[in-house]
Amino acid sequence: MQILIILSIPVGEFAHASEIDGLKNQIEERNNEIKELKRKEGEYKQAATDAHEAAGSLTELITDYNAQIRSVEGRIYIAQKEITTITLQVKRTELEILAKEENIKRIHAYIAAVLREIYEDSDEEITAMMFKYDDFSEFFNQVKYRDNLQTELKIS
Repeated sequence: MQILIILSIPVGEFAHASEIDGLKNQIEERNNEIKELKRKEGEYKQAATDAHEAAGSLTELITDYNAQIRSVEGRIYIAQKEITTITLQVKRTELEILAKEENIKRIHAYIAAVLREIYEDSDEEITAMMFKYDDFSEFFNQVKYRDNLQTELKIS
């Protein structure tokens, strides 16, 4: 009787790859919006500075205050966009962590199965193993498989 365990370990990072890519795109869009808003904020600040310098009358003073209000509103809007961007980055990081945890669980299960097989077969004498198989090539393949398995575990 021959026991051969073959496990396929899919890489966990691919489980959430499309969602991670979507979040990266959203982050890039938010960053572009933030750049544009900061540029506009600079314009508002310049307009506020210009209006303040020319504020000789009440109408000019009102214009000055309105420009300052727009500047503050712009900073608030930028802060909101930055919060959204950071939230997306946190979500992306959480998904990456989840994918890594899933991959670790799969690798853990694989190693446990391999160790279980080695433990179960470790008591078997080489001569008893030789008579267990129908032909010598089957016996040799099983010995080579076990040797490769132990080598892989030492490398990992």
